[in-house]
Amino acid sequence: MASSESCGCSAVPYRHLTDARELGMDSRFAEASVLVCRECGRHWLRYFYEVEAFTGSGRWYLGAIPPEQASRLGPEEAKATLEGLSWYYYGGSYFEGRSGKTSGTIPLGSVPPDLEKLISVFEEARRLLALPGNDFAWSSWEDSRDALEEIDRILSALRSGIRPRDGTLEILFAPTGPLQEVGLSSGWGDDFIALARRFDDAIADETG
Repeated sequence: MASSESCGCSAVPYRHLTDARELGMDSRFAEASVLVCRECGRHWLRYFYEVEAFTGSGRWYLGAIPPEQASRLGPEEAKATLEGLSWYYYGGSYFEGRSGKTSGTIPLGSVPPDLEKLISVFEEARRLLALPGNDFAWSSWEDSRDALEEIDRILSALRSGIRPRDGTLEILFAPTGPLQEVGLSSGWGDDFIALARRFDDAIADETG
């Protein structure tokens, strides 16, 4: 058996690991599990989080831990255990395919300033879409409930620090998109134009 110091699991862990024990889901709805290297027997703690409604939100974290610690860990301890290591791996679609080593806090709930601006924009969009008497006939939404459910899913992701990357946000604010159609049909077209400017500014801050 290879030593853990020289084993390939220290450089490219997923090629060498096999499932050992599912720890379950914690209060943040993240999944924790323990994996073991097939070659050196080293134990690794895996922590996975995503918002299922959005592509590109999945992120995993992976750190080596002693076998005795692995045997007594529960899901609620997993995040803090990784944060206490000198380093751990990260990767997943949230990082656009990138992976690497890092350390410190795993920022599941932290919201960067650019996302705070987007949250403010979508909170205002929700307020407008919830106005009584809105006309949804020319939009892609069936009614107010349908529209608010989509906006709430977006807000849930943004408040979790996840920026949907599937074009959903841009489509909502596009010319003749659903938000503009409802605004024009319901008497708040000028409010939409002002909100669209705020959206463009938030996107520019994010990419700039």
